[in-house]
Amino acid sequence: MHCPRAIPILFVCLALAGSAFPTRATSLSAEDIAKIKQVHREFEAAWLKGDADGVRALFTEDCVLLPHHGERPRIGKKQMNEFWFPTDGPLATVTKLKVTLESIEGDGQTAYVWGEHEVAWTTVQDGKTSSSSNKGTFLNILRKQPNGDWKISHHMWDDPVAQQRQGHTVAILLAATKQPAHSEGSAGSYPSASCALSSGTSDCDGRRQLDLCSDGEARTDERSRLLFL
Repeated sequence: MHCPRAIPILFVCLALAGSAFPTRATSLSAEDIAKIKQVHREFEAAWLKGDADGVRALFTEDCVLLPHHGERPRIGKKQMNEFWFPTDGPLATVTKLKVTLESIEGDGQTAYVWGEHEVAWTTVQDGKTSSSSNKGTFLNILRKQPNGDWKISHHMWDDPVAQQRQGHTVAILLAATKQPAHSEGSAGSYPSASCALSSGTSDCDGRRQLDLCSDGEARTDERSRLLFL
């Protein structure tokens, strides 16, 4: 049956139904962008002051860290604390942190920020101080909070596998082949594999970055993995 009078009524019903749902902003306001930039300035400042609570305050409770070099994700603030602020690790101090924002996009509730970072730090272990640094890229996802503030919900970063080291450490690029543990005396040493002493590059596949310590023992560079960022 043809009911032309029903058409205007249908439009009115659709309009009323649409007004029941909140309108979602389709772009970031100037105020949003300013607050997002401030989050990253506070991120720099907190690390440089050694303010762990200040760093944690910039992240959501369900935050996700996606570390460099294929490390497994760290989910939630508990795992973030264990990763960035371990209580049983060597004492480390960030001496330089520069975060350069290349792009800020999003809507009124979610923002996407990518850019470059440059970080340097010192590590004290067994009375010895060593210096490290790296440069890389990052991608952050931020969510707007009910009070209008923005917090980081996802933080992903990457940097070159082999980093220049200051002092008497040497980067070893070790092919991570599944060979039996090999040692000149002790069990539990790293698997034997072809490796090359290098200041930056290697043709090894499945490579892992190690440090050659002053005592000649190879070990993973935990602080470069834990600290950044």
